[in-house]
Amino acid sequence: MANNIITTIKEKRYEVLMPKEDRALLKGLYLLRSYSGYEDPVRNYITQCLDQLHIPYVNYNGNILGFNYPGRPLFSAHMDMINTEGYILSPGEIAVDGFFTVDSKTNIRLYRDEEHKRQTSLGADDKNGIWTILTLLKNGQDINFAFCHSEEVGGTGSQQVISNTKLAEFIEGCQYGIVIDRRNEWDIIGYNNKYCLALDDRLAAFAKDNGFKFTPANGSCSDADKFSRILECVNLSCGYYEAHTSKEYTNLNELWNTYLFCKKMLESFQYKSVSEKRMKKFKNISSYSSSYSSYSSSTYPKYSWQKEKEESVEDSVEDSVQKKTSQKTTTQIAGTEHTIEDYDISMNEIVAKEYLSKAMEDGATYVTDLESYLIPLYTEEAIPKNTQPNDIVLTYDCPSCGKPVSILVDTVDTLFTCWFDKSQDKAIGMCTGCHGAHGGAEFEDKLNFISY
Repeated sequence: MANNIITTIKEKRYEVLMPKEDRALLKGLYLLRSYSGYEDPVRNYITQCLDQLHIPYVNYNGNILGFNYPGRPLFSAHMDMINTEGYILSPGEIAVDGFFTVDSKTNIRLYRDEEHKRQTSLGADDKNGIWTILTLLKNGQDINFAFCHSEEVGGTGSQQVISNTKLAEFIEGCQYGIVIDRRNEWDIIGYNNKYCLALDDRLAAFAKDNGFKFTPANGSCSDADKFSRILECVNLSCGYYEAHTSKEYTNLNELWNTYLFCKKMLESFQYKSVSEKRMKKFKNISSYSSSYSSYSSSTYPKYSWQKEKEESVEDSVEDSVQKKTSQKTTTQIAGTEHTIEDYDISMNEIVAKEYLSKAMEDGATYVTDLESYLIPLYTEEAIPKNTQPNDIVLTYDCPSCGKPVSILVDTVDTLFTCWFDKSQDKAIGMCTGCHGAHGGAEFEDKLNFISY
């Protein structure tokens, strides 16, 4: 009887294509903690790199901007990361004493202990984007750049940038925009998210012609939601996975491919964005400079985050909520007392058009004067045409008009990526039909059915 032959096949080990010098830059970023509202460690790291490269920049409300090449493309990434462990930084602490591992597939992970038992987030979302832009600049690419704060808590940094008239005029004149803030290897988030009219298709064709596999895909919100109000842009994959968790990792070769694709794009890709007017029409908005909350590391309690009203918000917003005297509920939000109508919040016509339109565009939107997220409740006739049955996560009757209304999966994605933190008392639903709005305990019970 023949002996059994056991063949051991060793797992193939892939070569790390990224040069050691560039890996050192990436690891330096990964070790820094840059939680939303406390981006100073990464902000200082970026400015030190720019100073060494003798590249001009400005610090605009905590956003690091380099608008040095009129008409050239705009590249953007965000500086903040989600605190996946609730880790409290001690005074003066800006980094972790981490230990890196790279497996046979070139996936890099970060641990807090030498035994590799306590994995922690890399902050690859979106330090991978920062690294790509810095590496392009280091290698002499003539690009405009915007490193923005507070993307993970609503994109207020990028909103500040586009709300400045002079900055907006410069951005509109750029060839196109590239936001590098997408998981996976080959995604181009564009037309399907209303970021562009044709840029994603043109980039996909260019990628195919040059040996890359980038193709159009759907995605959740990013700073591209803001910049695309005045400039066609896309959000590119940059090789990170398990974002917003302590198990996050990056495939180094996939990130290196993103850099090579951007480099090739800058060398020979030609495209000119349509006008701001056409982008507004495409996105069905009247203005890019809508109300927003402001985040600044100087306004935060030490190593924690909170929302603060921006002084530049229009005074008319103060009248946007018509408060009634009956059936009021008091809840605690961000340490302050906040009073809302339990089932009948009456909003004026401006708010119904401005805030609801934005909520439908982004999935949900943070309303400063309510200190709450406004969630669009779609009547049957208002549900987008391409919505599939499994995109509807909850349907019930609107308390105001009695029509069936639905919450879509886009809302769930937005609440998750914008650090909603499962605090249902920060949520108000608004009917797309009658514009009736409601919150409080009954709405919380409905949201409890949603897992996100």
